[in-house]
Amino acid sequence: MKKYSQVLATVAAVSALALAACSPQNENDSTAPATEQQSAAAGTTAADTAAPISFVDGYVKAKPAADAEDGRPMTGIFGSVVNNTDAAVTITGFTAEIVGNNTQPERTELHEVVDGQMQMKEGGFEIPAGESHELAPGGDHMMIMDYDEEILPGATVNLTITTADGSTVEAEGLAVRQVGSGDESYGEDGELQGHGGMGAADEPSDSMDHSGHDHEGHDH
Repeated sequence: MKKYSQVLATVAAVSALALAACSPQNENDSTAPATEQQSAAAGTTAADTAAPISFVDGYVKAKPAADAEDGRPMTGIFGSVVNNTDAAVTITGFTAEIVGNNTQPERTELHEVVDGQMQMKEGGFEIPAGESHELAPGGDHMMIMDYDEEILPGATVNLTITTADGSTVEAEGLAVRQVGSGDESYGEDGELQGHGGMGAADEPSDSMDHSGHDHEGHDH
């Protein structure tokens, strides 16, 4: 199983640069400018260790504790996942670490919204070669489930994303944001698409089929 990390790639590039600067070949070769030698060393290492996907503008919606007023045991993860390869990549799952809480939710899911129905995304998120896949409220998204603790703004979340070939990609340092109702996407009935409303007291609309998921009265 392959494991990729953008943080590790950066460290590897710096290490390779340091080794290159101390090599006998570089001591004898003074014709190339130092900046060119550094760029070549870092570029080669980055190419060798580049992750197949990148999580761009990723964030996690803050939530109160499940036993608090308007509390809920779930929240959403949004952003844009970019395929850096020349072949399709499929995300099949993920795990999350809430850094501020030093805890790891036991249950996570990939979701989609189809015709107003929120359901698990069978087969995962397929991202064509060189393209990106948007994760947004009311559409495809990642979910942290059955997590009773609060997740407050200022915390960060680390993701380990699994792809169909068994590889894992580390997406570290996703910010936790306080997202108001004005920042969510709503359907024609005025409710959050696929999630039946915005408050713990709200009941899901009849048009929102949660396909067996226990999401009544919760939002993300």
